[in-house]
Amino acid sequence: MKQYMPLKPIKRGFKVWMRCDSETGYVYQFSIYTGRDKSDDAVAGLGAKVVMQLTNVLQCTGTHVTFDNYFTSVALLEELLNKNIYATATVRPNRVDLPVLARKKVPMDRGEFKWHSRNNMNYVQWMDTKAVYLVSTAFDPVVTSDISRRQKDGTLIAVVCPSSVAQYTRRMGGVDRFDHRRYSYSVSRRSRKWWMRIFYFILDSCITNAFVLYTAVFPDIDTDVLQFRRSLFLALLDNYSSRKRKSNITGSMFIRRRASHEKMLSKKHGVPPEVRLSRVGVHFPTLTPKFLRCRLCSSRTVNKRSRVQCTTCRVALCINCFEDFHK
Repeated sequence: MKQYMPLKPIKRGFKVWMRCDSETGYVYQFSIYTGRDKSDDAVAGLGAKVVMQLTNVLQCTGTHVTFDNYFTSVALLEELLNKNIYATATVRPNRVDLPVLARKKVPMDRGEFKWHSRNNMNYVQWMDTKAVYLVSTAFDPVVTSDISRRQKDGTLIAVVCPSSVAQYTRRMGGVDRFDHRRYSYSVSRRSRKWWMRIFYFILDSCITNAFVLYTAVFPDIDTDVLQFRRSLFLALLDNYSSRKRKSNITGSMFIRRRASHEKMLSKKHGVPPEVRLSRVGVHFPTLTPKFLRCRLCSSRTVNKRSRVQCTTCRVALCINCFEDFHK
């Protein structure tokens, strides 16, 4: 299953095919590449097989998909169009069934483009800093729009661009958005077992999808990936800790460092804010059989213990700290 990919920053690893939302990066479907299969259709090719597999559930929905030139072929776009799936993709000029225009190196200035249409499929050749080759079954090749391009001196100029190229640029990048959020604060660790990498990938994918859904359901809540992950992990841990901390009362030896004022103000309470600050009326004190460290005022140098515990947060608090903790 481990593949060698010389053009990637990480040369060796697992290859995953994904279908993601273009705006949010939400993962709808993914497939892990397990190597060449003898039953594969040699005519269709691997790229076409992957696209057909990931778009099988989109038949007769009128959905628009985009992908890069690794997967693109004229036969693939025709097959997708027969299933009422529109597609826009870059294409390599040496692909079969492309018009003669694709193989002719015609000099063009920046912003110029040429096109060819056949059977509801449009081929566009547009000159940017270099030639861009694109096929589409969704957009009219004659319609154009202006896009901004930066010159060497830093100034911006307007360049004429076909609508299919502009729409491809706007819609392509869902997988990149997903990868950016997944790599941020990933839970992946080194392991001797090969399947642990796949487990970490699935776990990070679930967290990323959950973050996308959370921001869609609660758009007014200002949160980022790190804050969402921290709240999620604290909720899953539920204040559990296997660390056995020694108290300075029993004569434990450690270096006492005076905490700065900034660190005291940014003290982590260990309870998610949505639990600690919501529905304050249901937080009632109760007595525990033994004394526990106060979550608010106790520190490494000042050991404060109490038998009072919050019934909702399930942390020990001094009776004087109970109100301040829930503010």
